[in-house]
Amino acid sequence: MLRDITKSIGLAATTFLLLCIPAWTCPANEEKPNIVVIFIDDMGFADPSCFGNPLIKTPHIDKLAAEGIKLTNFYVNSPICSASRVSLTTGQYQGRWKIHSFLNSRAANANR
Repeated sequence: MLRDITKSIGLAATTFLLLCIPAWTCPANEEKPNIVVIFIDDMGFADPSCFGNPLIKTPHIDKLAAEGIKLTNFYVNSPICSASRVSLTTGQYQGRWKIHSFLNSRAANANR
């Protein structure tokens, strides 16, 4: 019980710091960056045309890549989409949340 409360307080404090400190450190006249994370399940590296695919045209993603930063290395925490999403949204290993496979219904997840 105390451990769960401590985790919740720690998560709330971390979220507060991540959201508020950048606002305090940026000058008011400086434009803040827009950050877009595109998290896609089962997409290969060269599927968008901005990474070299000659067959599939992705003009909107190409424009985002051209006007921003195109990252070329990425390591996912799990090959299963649900577990990867847990890791991305919590910043923790999916095992801490007991998510090791895709999410189904609550009953099916409990039976695992």
